[in-house]
Parts: sequence; structure tokens; C-alpha cells
Amino acid sequence: EPLLNSDLVELVHYAKNTCNIEEVIVSTNGIKFFEEALKLKNAGLDKVNIGINSLKEYKYDSVTRGGNLGNVLKSFSALKLNIDTTVEMLVMNNFNYDELNDFIQLVKNFPITLRLFELMYVGELRKIFDEGYLNIVDVIENMDGLEKIPSDDNICRYYFKPGNSRGKIGVISRFNNSNCWNCNKIILSYDGKIRLCTYENKEYDILNYLHKPLTFSEVMKEIITRKPKDFNEIKDNITNRELYEL
Repeated sequence: EPLLNSDLVELVHYAKNTCNIEEVIVSTNGIKFFEEALKLKNAGLDKVNIGINSLKEYKYDSVTRGGNLGNVLKSFSALKLNIDTTVEMLVMNNFNYDELNDFIQLVKNFPITLRLFELMYVGELRKIFDEGYLNIVDVIENMDGLEKIPSDDNICRYYFKPGNSRGKIGVISRFNNSNCWNCNKIILSYDGKIRLCTYENKEYDILNYLHKPLTFSEVMKEIITRKPKDFNEIKDNITNRELYEL
């Protein structure tokens, strides 16, 4: 959780103003975001992704082991600061699927992006995959009152917009509508490994090159040529890491 890092505001300022990174985004559980939103905005934060898997307090408390849903919902104050806000929901059968319409209501009331994630066969989620998986692409495409609109980013192929809504809905699916074709993401893990795909069970150790910038540059140029082109390349080699390690 990035907001546990006391240097986060300085890191955002460094990324935006020294490194000249065009778009700086923080992904967070949102519990402390409302406390730091103004500082982060002034530091240069462009977007925030907030993970919310339930709008029911007893469920949220259970799945987060004591998280405060009220504080998370205060994160919508980011909208008043003109911080582009995305809510991310991992949709699971027998847990929060019955709340899908409640999340869609947020899109109608607020100018946010709602991204719905399908369950993946990764880490602890392996234990609940068989009973928890839902084809969300199929659910959304067959839902009445949603207009399909073109995508303006590399995250989703397209979005859906409820009638007269202020926001939009996207679906992240590895099985049914993968965005691998447009993915340019490279991940650096907390322990110094380069991952070319979040879900692939392959990574490259770069710790030996940290003080050898020229060698590191050449190694990275070679590594990135191995990035999988679509999910079919890695579907039989899914990562053994837990979600919190990704």
C-alpha cells in the first residue's frame, strides 16, 4: 500500500517534476487517501486507482481485516481536486456479484471510471476460483442500458456507459477480452525482479546490474524483446507468486 510510505508525496513530486513522467498514477486501497489527496495533487499526481471490492461495510471489514469503508469513500474528494479517479472491483460469484448494480450506480453519480476485474487463477485466489469465477465480459455486454463506447487508453479495448451517466465502465479479462495486444507494461517487483507480464511465471533478476548502468541498459533492451504478445503464450505458465507480491 503506497500510502504507508511516508515519502510518497516526495516520490510523486520527483517523478513528475524531475523525471518528467507524463502521467503519475497511484494505486491504493484508499483508506488513507483522503488525508493526503491535496498534498499529492500539489506534488503532481494525475490519477488515482482505488480498489474497492464491496460497498457493504461488513463485507469490506472482513475482506480487508478491519479497513474503514467510510474513509475509502471519502477518497472521492479527489474529484473536487481534478484527480482522475478509477474504482477497481474484483468481481466474485458468491461474494460481491450481487453488488454490481450498486457499483454501476457510482458511475451514474460520479465522473469516475469503474474497472471490473475477472478472477484469475493466481495465488490465494486459486482456492476460490472454481466457485468464484464469472465471465464479466458476457455479463456486461448483455446488460440492458449500457452503451459501448471507444476506448481512449491502453487498459481496455472499449468501455460501457450507462444512459446519462457521468462515468464509464471497463472490463479487465484475461480469458474473454484480453488487452495483451496493447500492453506495454513492465513490472519491477519489490525484490528486484523484472516481470514482462503480471501473470507469467517468469522474471529476470536485475540486482547485479544496479551499479552498472551501461550493462543494465543493454540487458533491458534484450529482456523486453521477450514480452509475451498475448495471453495464450503464458496461460499454461501462470505465476506462483501471491497477489500482494505482484
